[in-house]
Amino acid sequence: MGTIEKLEVPEYLRGENQWETEANLELFQAAQNGDIEMLKVALAKGGNPNYFSVGKDGTLHAASRNASGDAALCARELVQSGARVSAALISNRNTALHEAASFGVKEVVEVLVETSPESTELANSYGNTPLHAASAAGKPEIVKLLLENEADPNKINHRGSTALHSVSALANDSRDDPYIKIAAILLSNEKTMVDIQDINGYTPLHLAAQRGSSEMVRLLIDSGSSLTIKTGIDSKGRGGRIPEMSAQFGGFESTAQLIREFTEALGRGETVATKKMALQVLEKL
Repeated sequence: MGTIEKLEVPEYLRGENQWETEANLELFQAAQNGDIEMLKVALAKGGNPNYFSVGKDGTLHAASRNASGDAALCARELVQSGARVSAALISNRNTALHEAASFGVKEVVEVLVETSPESTELANSYGNTPLHAASAAGKPEIVKLLLENEADPNKINHRGSTALHSVSALANDSRDDPYIKIAAILLSNEKTMVDIQDINGYTPLHLAAQRGSSEMVRLLIDSGSSLTIKTGIDSKGRGGRIPEMSAQFGGFESTAQLIREFTEALGRGETVATKKMALQVLEKL
């Protein structure tokens, strides 16, 4: 007879981590409120640092979303008491670092990356890392902090998108836009690859062009984005667009004209990728 392989049951599915004891409920409430004194008392009573509420919300996750009180102290106390930083929510597989990054809780992010450096590369159910989460949420300070702690700017999610894809698809046309700032931070990182193509063959420049964000388009071209890479072609023969055509497809002729001007300048042998614009944006941060 064959044997049944024994699989490791995740922490949050183990019965003892969902027991609604008085200490566990107090611990969760303290973490949610950023109340370090109450949290210490609950731990002393036997509260489980890996407790997941019946709604499947982790205690460390709750602390990681709190931008007020002593959230960072609570997070550190929980981790030191045995909370697993890698534990993920059932709903979307977010870790506590994903939550802190999304909510922009810098002090908690600092605690989590210090105590668990590898957590910067953990992916949720969409393949998004905490860097993806912070970028999509428009949190420049968190993006900078994660990159300083060796987060990989070229990590792709299940759609083949990097953090740079995310902000390129979300940016408006102002240098004060948080997504422009995040792009500048990402592009200033020497490891960032600017022309990664997603599963549909789109580079960040294609996305910015199709959205009509001329400011993002300028930033990407100045950082070396290709003007000639084509998107993929679908089963109906649609696609195969260079960035200029993506702008036209999105209905943004002024953005298409801007890309044309860069293309013509490049054809005349002029330098279009000076890599100065990202630094100019960063100087204002």
